[in-house]
Amino acid sequence: MRPFILVMAFFGAVCSARAETLWVAEARVIAVTAACSDTTKVGDFYRAIYRPMGTSIGNGANSRLALFSQRSAFWMVVPNNTFQFGVNYTGQIISSTITMTSNSGGLLDWQESVAFGAPASSNVTASLANFYGAKGCTATLRMPFIMLP
Repeated sequence: MRPFILVMAFFGAVCSARAETLWVAEARVIAVTAACSDTTKVGDFYRAIYRPMGTSIGNGANSRLALFSQRSAFWMVVPNNTFQFGVNYTGQIISSTITMTSNSGGLLDWQESVAFGAPASSNVTASLANFYGAKGCTATLRMPFIMLP
């Protein structure tokens, strides 16, 4: 619970827009590479909060994605862009021992059922390289996002 509270405080401090638009989902891991064996497994799940870029929706130029598990959190940002195939992210990991580490990786896949913005929901399948800071670990997640009112 402590990592969740810390990341929410960190996420809130970084997301300075007051009228921002957020989407939430339960993210399920549907595929992993062998390098993920100490990090995540197929069937694991996370609480996801997504804040795509877009001044028209109150979010500014950066996109943010945060994943929360029972024992840790992984916060990612794509500066001046949106999460999509071929872009890199930087991020922070907060572990159950309240340690923070920096990480970077790439998006090897990002498929949206509909573009974020007008619709209230979008199903996303995404593959993230260096998932949770594990070098060589690529995890594919399915995230059925709904927009917060």
